[in-house]
Amino acid sequence: MRPRKLIRCRCLHLDNVETILDGVKMRVAICNRIRETSSLFHENLRSILDIHESSAIFTAYENVVELLAETQKCDIIFYLLNTSVEDELDVIDKIRKKYRNGKIILVAESGTYLKEAYKVQPFRYLFLSDSRAEIREALVSAINSNKKRKGLVLEGAGKYYYILLQDILYIEALGDEIGIYTLDGNEYIIRMSLNRMLFLIEDDFIKLNRQKIVHARHIESIKHEEAMLVNNENILISGRERKKAAEKYAEYIYRTKLL
Repeated sequence: MRPRKLIRCRCLHLDNVETILDGVKMRVAICNRIRETSSLFHENLRSILDIHESSAIFTAYENVVELLAETQKCDIIFYLLNTSVEDELDVIDKIRKKYRNGKIILVAESGTYLKEAYKVQPFRYLFLSDSRAEIREALVSAINSNKKRKGLVLEGAGKYYYILLQDILYIEALGDEIGIYTLDGNEYIIRMSLNRMLFLIEDDFIKLNRQKIVHARHIESIKHEEAMLVNNENILISGRERKKAAEKYAEYIYRTKLL
């Protein structure tokens, strides 16, 4: 693919808004004794998370004091309302300020506080009695929302470029550098190995051969020896990668069908 614009970048910064860091996983928190109050809700949540986000860290906090004392980021927070939303406005506000990019999902034992919940605008509102399907919808939507906002910050010639991961068509190895091809037709050149980049953004990217990794959402179809992308470009799949690429693409299709 001939790029519309070639941009050489001096270094790669990792986005500080929705962090993509070496070895850092998505963190899901449950707070205010959800596990003790409803073991079924807790187990449903854990099993759904295992299916859809195997790279997540799942932590239970007995109360909000423990949650606010956490030094790591929390991407998704399930918070059990012990009293009315009105009484817990200050607590929810503190959680929102500390984890400003986290998705807050309020959980209640009944529908008593449903109307009040709109005042704090949580990402979702659940009941402890909700079905596995309802819990799954809330969790997967929060995960998907976080992923869509994740991106890379590139710096070059005194300018900064922000690239959403979902806007990356594919990444190609260029010796000691890589070229990041985006949907707008630009190519960003940075000094980094292809395997290193794949390690950072692995979830929805598929390695097709030694030279290229492709975002699964931009694959139109996979045949035995090649993948056709949404821009009608065909990329060869090496014999070594064929089985794994097909399995990972099928897994991606399965996950997105559940959203």
